[in-house]
Amino acid sequence: MTKKKFLWLFAACCLVPLAMAQLVLSSGWFSAGVNSKGQWLKEEVQLLPAIAPNQPHWRLVYLAPADCQLACKQTLNLMSQIHSALGRKQDNLTLVVLADVAPKELTPKFHFQQGKSQVIAAGQMVLVEHSGLALLQYQFPADANQLALLGKAVMSDLKKLINYDRGPA
Repeated sequence: MTKKKFLWLFAACCLVPLAMAQLVLSSGWFSAGVNSKGQWLKEEVQLLPAIAPNQPHWRLVYLAPADCQLACKQTLNLMSQIHSALGRKQDNLTLVVLADVAPKELTPKFHFQQGKSQVIAAGQMVLVEHSGLALLQYQFPADANQLALLGKAVMSDLKKLINYDRGPA
């Protein structure tokens, strides 16, 4: 093989994959960020205080409205089911209700924290990591039939986060 033929072959091997990648990106065939089911927060929100390294790394927080109606009760029940469905990994998750006044429906499984967020609206579930930083938020569906899908979405994201978690650094 001659020197020129080798250089042309080498250049083609380098440029063809780059050209294909550019074609895929410019044609819109690639969709980034479809791994998570929740909505990533656009800005940094410090929702809760940091916790000790020996406590569960992840917190599922419900920003409860002032009066706990049917949607609130359903969300608390859903959170309890999510916690139970984690099985042996439920030690990595703490359930927290963030509100001005503790709802009467709270069970011992939940931790109550007084307060509210200026950025995140009441009635949403939020995944919070050990330092108190809110990462993903989940909007409560208008139709109660969609509640199971919300639970699956939260479970999917939680399993990924817990599996790849290395603990507090």
